[in-house]
Amino acid sequence: MDAQDYDPQGYFYCQADGRILTGGKVSITGPGNINLVKDGSSGEYQWFVDAPGTYTMAIDTSGMEFDTIAQSSAGSMTIASFSGNPVVIGSTQNADTGYLGQFNGTDYDPANPTAYYTSFVIAEGDPNVFGNNIPFEGCAVNEVQVSATTQGVEPNDTSTQDAVFTVSMDRVSDVDTVVTYTLSGTATAGTDYTAPSGTVTIPAGQTSATVSIAILEDELSEGAETIVLTLTAISAGDSATVLTASPAATAQIIEDLIDQIRDELTEILNNDMRGAIDGQQAVISQTSKSALDRLRAGNDTTGFCGDQTAPDTTGGATASAQLVDINAAQSANTYDCVSGTWITQDTSLRVTKTDGAGVHYNLGYSVQTERFVSDIEVRGSFFGAYASRSNVSGKADGSIRGVGVNGGIFGAQELAQGYLFDYYLGGSLGAHTFDLQFPTSGLVIDADGRYTYGALITGAAIGREAEQDEMVLLPRVGFDAILAKSLNGSVDASQGSLTDRASIQLDDYRKLRVFGELELTGPLSDTIDIAGMERE
Repeated sequence: MDAQDYDPQGYFYCQADGRILTGGKVSITGPGNINLVKDGSSGEYQWFVDAPGTYTMAIDTSGMEFDTIAQSSAGSMTIASFSGNPVVIGSTQNADTGYLGQFNGTDYDPANPTAYYTSFVIAEGDPNVFGNNIPFEGCAVNEVQVSATTQGVEPNDTSTQDAVFTVSMDRVSDVDTVVTYTLSGTATAGTDYTAPSGTVTIPAGQTSATVSIAILEDELSEGAETIVLTLTAISAGDSATVLTASPAATAQIIEDLIDQIRDELTEILNNDMRGAIDGQQAVISQTSKSALDRLRAGNDTTGFCGDQTAPDTTGGATASAQLVDINAAQSANTYDCVSGTWITQDTSLRVTKTDGAGVHYNLGYSVQTERFVSDIEVRGSFFGAYASRSNVSGKADGSIRGVGVNGGIFGAQELAQGYLFDYYLGGSLGAHTFDLQFPTSGLVIDADGRYTYGALITGAAIGREAEQDEMVLLPRVGFDAILAKSLNGSVDASQGSLTDRASIQLDDYRKLRVFGELELTGPLSDTIDIAGMERE
């Protein structure tokens, strides 16, 4: 025998990708002395003998991470029956890459592994044998990836939907695979969702696991927000398990029904509440002017008793590109000569149409009483009520109906040096219901609900009369103020089979108007605004 003839040589390799595997060993038995040049622990084995005969090669996989041989041995190989020298059965290592390549033999083919032998009939002068490779399965590079499999939905009424990510890999592993991850995106942990642990385990024998992220209700209109889950490392698993090149996925948090419309609904209701309060202030602020006029006219009621004027109907209309305003009012004035009280009753109807905001109808009623408590002071009280309806269009379609009451005190008094002071102080309560439809990219969202409010309405002015030729001039400076708050509000929303219910908070309404005016009495009677500033 030629002691330099290397008889069987080969590799332990992964059938799926040709990767050379370490940890295995071979042992040889036969009639001659055996020189085991490489025992297979490095992934390659090689041996030769010094005597002819039949030699048996045993394979020990106990030290291998991947220890399942993909196919059975082809049995016995009589080397002399093969032509060529060397005899190349399969591929050999491609340089030092750790993968099988080509060396004067068969190209590596993962789908069709070459045969290998575990018994060898060796005779003197036999050729060398290369590429007696032993294939293993369950060892392919195992890429771990992540996908967003369920989008998150904020709670609708009592139901919610978690955002779910699925972490998966290409094949099963014999050990647990533990993957770490981070969360990012436009959504905020603790506010929009509850952040989980930051690790996920794919159990041995399984190919996937899920990460569920509980979605929270934040009552904010933010649009769809995102949660990005990024895989960061394989903290435990077999050596062939790696992260994919793009280890991230994005899930959305879809707002609940009410949050989808909250901003638009709040804006519509804020405007409705402000319009109702502004309309009442416009009426209430005239009570102090009435007392002032009464004071300036004096307390001469000789011959006064009963109705002082027949019911007086007035009206008017204005129009512009943005606004149409039609109003009508009827007023009756009575003097009770027993109590010395003037009683004024007003009924009004107003219709306004604002571009992009629909049509508003308001029916109001008020009664005020006033009397002289001295020659230099008039005091009074008022009570009013209204019923309204707004046909909304634009950001939503539908209607808002409201009722409200108001009441308070007013008066006028002559101060020292001829100064005239007038004031009013009132409160208002209102309750409005709404039925609105909001267009979306899908089905319309129907919103029904109600809100209530309370308001403090006040104002005062001071002035002093002066005569100029035939005219009496009364310059006045003063203020009008509103402090209003939404007391409570609720809304029920539906879209198809989805329903949602929540409270809704309107903005506080604060308004201050400071003014100066000049009232002219005489041949050219008029009231002229000479200065004004308004702030909300």
